Amino acid sequence: MKSRLFVWCLMLLLVGAHFRSRGGQVENLQADWLVLTQLAVALLALALSMRSLFGTTPLGGRTKILFTFLFVAGLSAVTSEFTTKVIGYWLLLAGLVVLTASLVREARTEKDLRRIETAWLVTTVLFVLKDAAVAFLGQNFQNPNDIARLGMGLTHANHLAFYAVLAFWLTFRKATRGTHILLWAVRILLVLIILLTRSRTSIVCLLVGGMAHFWFEFAGKGLRRGLILRVSSATLLSGFAIAALAAVYFQFDWAMSLLNTFNRGEHPDSLATLSSARIYIWQNAWYRIIESPLAFLFGHGYAVSRSVLNDGSVSLRFFAAHSHNDFLEVFVNMGLLGAICYLLIALHGATWLTRFRILRSRFSLKFAARAASVVVMFFLFSLTEVSFGNKIAPPLILFIFYFLSLDQQFIKRKAEPLPIGSSTRHRATQPQRDHSYRKQR
Repeated sequence: MKSRLFVWCLMLLLVGAHFRSRGGQVENLQADWLVLTQLAVALLALALSMRSLFGTTPLGGRTKILFTFLFVAGLSAVTSEFTTKVIGYWLLLAGLVVLTASLVREARTEKDLRRIETAWLVTTVLFVLKDAAVAFLGQNFQNPNDIARLGMGLTHANHLAFYAVLAFWLTFRKATRGTHILLWAVRILLVLIILLTRSRTSIVCLLVGGMAHFWFEFAGKGLRRGLILRVSSATLLSGFAIAALAAVYFQFDWAMSLLNTFNRGEHPDSLATLSSARIYIWQNAWYRIIESPLAFLFGHGYAVSRSVLNDGSVSLRFFAAHSHNDFLEVFVNMGLLGAICYLLIALHGATWLTRFRILRSRFSLKFAARAASVVVMFFLFSLTEVSFGNKIAPPLILFIFYFLSLDQQFIKRKAEPLPIGSSTRHRATQPQRDHSYRKQR
């Protein structure tokens, strides 16, 4: 498991960190050293995972749904005009999905899952701090009128900020005194990165994710105490929201300054233009979905929406890096089959929210609260950004990890761990020794 976990962290680094830039808006996928390294590590991940994944124990229901999505993503290469690109992106997706499934499948206790979760956190924090430092040192501050957003020259600012948001809330875990101080230092750096990127979506995810995290954590504090904490926090947040709206309405200087910072100094007219651009991109994406029966059923190819939406067949007023909505992105790239798989994954992933009390009997409170908050932030981010339909990235890997963890049937009890190769059914069917003679003596 250690070797596979190392390869998993290496793939996280290769698909998440910034190593080089390519010029031009339409992506050019020539096989340079980074592409070849990513594909080689993906093939290695598949080779290491196959033997442990397909054993005697049947796959869980959610694992089967995810593998169906993986199959549909590969099927989209058959009808795509960009077959080579689709196969390359699909290999990365397959390597990380299969490797994650094998790691989760072999987890015998929640401690093993927390080890995987910690590996994601440490790897992501390291490359986020590295990318933020490189972006900050290379930032151009000569023109004060420019809107400086950290990470725009490297990894996109929205992606860098969302990586930092997820890592921030994952740092709230049990820790020793020395680690506790280190975690607070990391949290401060991550918040600074989020603010410097000026990503509106990520700031909203940070706030909503925090509310979800503590809301679900308070739910496990007992019925009476949990209700008091949840009502108190909801009242406090409602009061804060009303006070903020009142400050903006009466145009207090400090409130308008904060609002201007949140809007990146943009004029309201430019914000309206941005809104119309998103709507225009959504309309263009829908046009590409229904342009032919093959496109509607199988899509244009996994993770190639950048090339599809900007191929020149439609006169565009705005460049579309993607569909700016995860469901539309999946529909454009993988058609109706992919959209159905996406909805199934979303419904099953929401189990962390809808059946939180039941899951508390299988997982610890803090682990379940972190999983629920990540699910909330992931789907909130997916409203205007993309994850499933585009090239795989660390946030999607984290969601897949929690999604597959739902198939694990851990029961919190103080019983001795099962021996390797046995199961709970095996223990139940073993004959029980009769100790009644001891009572007679």
